[in-house]
Amino acid sequence: MRYLKEIPSKSQLLYTAIAMVAIYLASKSLLVQLNIYSILLNNYAQLITLTLDTLFGSFSYHAESGLITHKTVSFNPISSLAIKFYFIAFALLFTKPRKLKKTFLVLLSSFFLFYTLTILRYANDIYATEAYKPLFFTMIVAARYLILYAILKYKIALHPRAASLYTSIDIQIRESFIFSLSTLLMIVSGLPFLTGIFDWFLLDKWGALVIFLSHFILWMSNISIALLGYPQAFVTGSYLVLNNYWVYLGTNCLGVGLMVVFGVLVFSIKSNIVNRIVFTTLGIAMLLLMNALRIAIILKHIYNNQLPQHEIEDYHNMSNNIYYIFVFLIIVVYIKWFQFIRIRQTNSKT
Repeated sequence: MRYLKEIPSKSQLLYTAIAMVAIYLASKSLLVQLNIYSILLNNYAQLITLTLDTLFGSFSYHAESGLITHKTVSFNPISSLAIKFYFIAFALLFTKPRKLKKTFLVLLSSFFLFYTLTILRYANDIYATEAYKPLFFTMIVAARYLILYAILKYKIALHPRAASLYTSIDIQIRESFIFSLSTLLMIVSGLPFLTGIFDWFLLDKWGALVIFLSHFILWMSNISIALLGYPQAFVTGSYLVLNNYWVYLGTNCLGVGLMVVFGVLVFSIKSNIVNRIVFTTLGIAMLLLMNALRIAIILKHIYNNQLPQHEIEDYHNMSNNIYYIFVFLIIVVYIKWFQFIRIRQTNSKT
């Protein structure tokens, strides 16, 4: 318990969290540039393809194009195999490792689960009905992050200093939020599933909202790409088109699920209710603008570099990570500054 004497301040915790997120993004971007990553990805794609072909048949891997195919359907291994989770699990477990045998068993178990989830990902893409395919996909993605969360909890339990730090962070979280650090980490781990529920299912019942948001975001995207120097781009239906290149804005790309999670997190902070309402409104407006801008930037990038359309998924996934970080940062802004602005005098804190 002697470590509890060194409890970090809220500012130190927030800046540490920002640094960790930045390191994660930087390492993720640099990872794909390494030769060892390409070698491992190629071998892993072959192994996955062999397993899929044994279980389901008609799967093949094409080393020249780097694509996994099932009959006429092609998959990009970089996004579908999610090899980064293996690297993250290994780094978490073998940075200052303890109880090596048990830790090695945990690593093998996590690798087996990641491998199984990858098989399920492909099975879902091929065999699930269109109605349930998005639900199963978001569950698989969330399960990967929950495995990392379980590994992190295991790692913390092995190190008294880490356990002490976790306790001190939990105290700070409980001072600001209405829930604990464990709950917050569970929310973050399950973010793909939580946002997917809204984006893929609940929005289907709100057709008017979907139409309004689609038109509004694409209208802003069209203005944005014109300001970037491409006035010839135009909107048709749910597409932003630039010559022979296009970006499709699907229901799941509207970002409603993330807006809902953002609102829930802001309203979970113990502060003036008026501040929370105003900040949530401003935050949603910024998220809408960011969504429009990312569509314009993705289209500009694939047009300038003449990239094949299937590579849009990689940039889409990358932009999702930027989205999540932006939400994290503006929540930090709220905790550090906006909640203390006196918008209206109140005598209660909820």
